[in-house]
Amino acid sequence: MIGITVIICYYPFTYRPEGVVFEKNMFVLEENRLIEEEVAPFLKKELPGYSRNTTYFSHPYLSMALDIDYFDSKRHRDMDFLLTDQLEKGTIIIWDEWFSLMEGKVNLNVLIEDESFEMLQSFQRKEKDRIIQFVVFIKN
Repeated sequence: MIGITVIICYYPFTYRPEGVVFEKNMFVLEENRLIEEEVAPFLKKELPGYSRNTTYFSHPYLSMALDIDYFDSKRHRDMDFLLTDQLEKGTIIIWDEWFSLMEGKVNLNVLIEDESFEMLQSFQRKEKDRIIQFVVFIKN
C-alpha cells in the first residue's frame, strides 16, 4: 500500500508533457506577458496622457499593468458599458479576445466598422492552440 501511494503521489511530477513541469514562468499567463511586454509599453509611449482619459477594458490584469484603479469609474469602465455610454473624444478602448468578447459582449468587428473609433495597434501571440489578441482603439 505504501509503494502504491508513493507511485500515485510521484507520478504527476514525472517529466512528461502531462506532468507538472516546474519552471521559472510556470504561473505566468501568456496573455499577462503580452500585456507587460507590448500593450502597456505601447500605451505609455504612444499615449503618455492615457491615465487622464477614461479607458474601457475588461481584462483585469490591464489595470495593474497600466496603474489604473479598476473600481474608479472615471478612469476605467468595463467593456459591457462601451456600446451604451456616451464616449468622450480621446476615450481609449482595449479590446481582448476573451474578456471583451465573452463578458463584455463586444465583437471586434463592431469596433472596426464603427468610424468613430480609430484602431491604433493590434497585438497577437499564439499560445498552443489559442490566439491571444489585444486591440487598442481611441474615440475620435
